[in-house]
Amino acid sequence: MSEFLQYHLYNALSFAQIMGYLAFFFGVLAFSQKVDLRLKVFSALECVVLAVHFYLLGNMTAMLMTGISAVRNTTAIYAHNLWMAVLFLCLSVPAGIYTAEHWYSALIITSQITSTVALFTMRGLKMRYVFAFGTVCWMINNFLSVSYGGFALEMFILIANIRVIRVMRRERKARRA
Repeated sequence: MSEFLQYHLYNALSFAQIMGYLAFFFGVLAFSQKVDLRLKVFSALECVVLAVHFYLLGNMTAMLMTGISAVRNTTAIYAHNLWMAVLFLCLSVPAGIYTAEHWYSALIITSQITSTVALFTMRGLKMRYVFAFGTVCWMINNFLSVSYGGFALEMFILIANIRVIRVMRRERKARRA
């Protein structure tokens, strides 16, 4: 067996990766919910488990951004305004810059900025387009961080988001006709 294959097989079963798979499970549960509150609860659980996963992988920027996202997403249940976006940006940007270790840390910080603004100030298609951009940023980070569960999670979220965007565009087009 090649060294490369042996490394990835061993790594795929590590505790850090198992936490990533657990986060993926919570992410699938979140996006399977019809009740918004359940979606947000499972999404927060996903973020907490993903933060532990990134800590175990040694990616501190991803850990902090995911941890902040758990609090941000929970806060967004109760508040939807520009001031909350500013508050979370004031937390995220300095924390991201302080912990940045790789060039792709900039992708995570960019995703955090755009997703925060979208979450608190946008709705509908515009918000989903911004979320899709952020998801691609996270996919690249997760690939480069060797986060199997994280990559699968972001791939699932991107596919689900694109599917919803297509439905929303079709519905908007039908209303105009």
